[in-house]
Amino acid sequence: MHLRGGWYIRLPVMKLLDIVAFLTKNNQGDATENLLKYLDTHGLSRSNYRVIVPTLSALGLWKQGRLTREAEELGKAVIDGSQELPNLLYRIAIRNCMLRDVIDKLAEGYPMNDAIKLLGLTRRDEINYTINLLEIIMSGDEFKCLYYTKALGIT
Repeated sequence: MHLRGGWYIRLPVMKLLDIVAFLTKNNQGDATENLLKYLDTHGLSRSNYRVIVPTLSALGLWKQGRLTREAEELGKAVIDGSQELPNLLYRIAIRNCMLRDVIDKLAEGYPMNDAIKLLGLTRRDEINYTINLLEIIMSGDEFKCLYYTKALGIT
């Protein structure tokens, strides 16, 4: 399992956001039990727990068997349909050193395929899910600000 210094994603970003929203809305009691409840109510195998938790952990959204404050903020944004979602994902992703390096390369103008190679991903699903996450992030104002400051040579 990779943590904040590594990168791991084995489920679509929209499914991940749906899970975070569900856990935020049902934030009473044990978070692990609530995650299993999500899997059960959505007709998914409980074995999916083994790919969900490492992904949440790699983004700093799950720690010691619980959602983090950032996860709850993200979940509320998903529930509310907030336009701030790309900016929240940006702030969350740059805390992961591997994703931060890729985001910096994208802001410097690297093509997505070249930037994504920095992660060393080999599974097609991980590559696709990561690209999807990065595309969402790139649509936000915070990424655009980084892009413009790099283009102007300010950073």
